[in-house]
Amino acid sequence: MICYTAYGLTIGSDLPLFELRPTGEIPEVQVRLGRVDTTPPPLSEQRLHGWTRAEAGCVIIHWNQVATFQVRAGREIVVDPVPGVADEVLRAYLLGSALGVLLQQRGWLALHASAVALAGGAVAFLAGSGWGKSTLAAALHAQGYPLVADDVIAVQMDGPTPAVAPGFPQLKLWPDAVVALGETPEQLPRLHAGLEKRRRRVMDGFAHGPLPLRRLYVLAHGPAPAIEPLAPRQAFLELVRHSYGARALAGAAAAEHFAQCSRLAGQVAISRLRRPQNLGLLPELARRVEQHAGYERE
Repeated sequence: MICYTAYGLTIGSDLPLFELRPTGEIPEVQVRLGRVDTTPPPLSEQRLHGWTRAEAGCVIIHWNQVATFQVRAGREIVVDPVPGVADEVLRAYLLGSALGVLLQQRGWLALHASAVALAGGAVAFLAGSGWGKSTLAAALHAQGYPLVADDVIAVQMDGPTPAVAPGFPQLKLWPDAVVALGETPEQLPRLHAGLEKRRRRVMDGFAHGPLPLRRLYVLAHGPAPAIEPLAPRQAFLELVRHSYGARALAGAAAAEHFAQCSRLAGQVAISRLRRPQNLGLLPELARRVEQHAGYERE
């Protein structure tokens, strides 16, 4: 078993997780290979690409043609791969949906977001897949702002101020975004053979400790770059909408999740960041965020 660190956790794994940073500390979370019950829920609860089933202290996530993951008590992920699945595909789902559910089980608020260190803390971009949160984080990282996390952020809500734990030093970027950032897509590895998205390792400029969450920007399309403040109710709805692993929550866990979203909406300034689908405006967009977050800090 090899030990790694991500989101402030020490993770021991039977699988090599090249995306994570190795560590010599004793693991508090274990990832192991094993058999998982694949009895699906009723058809009404299944989705096109798989299904999720929540049980007492346990969530089972099945992805067709990939694997079944059993996430237990925020401490263990059992991985049951489909025969022949590529290692990089397996890791992508393990470090995405399965790890997101584990973070929720540990009482953290896991959001579909990317974050950089800015304005004396973390500034995060909230959006679904393909909306440009990784691209904007990469643009700000290129300006010297350390990366905090990409695609999934873990917000710790048990302190006086919401804080973001560093994820792992990697950005996931589409080829056109790589070109807009002045790099060559062919020099970066794909996430996996069936996807054009590229994996860029962050060698320098990565946060190494929790940071207070200063601002959240919800990405949206618009004819020109613009930043609009969101009322707490609007902000709450966006947080619920972009929560990671929300489908796996039920009962007291769901109630606590909604309470976390409500507290975060009341404690952190959340804005809607509108921008056109024009990567040529990426530097201007990054400057607007830098100025807006800096102005609010002062």
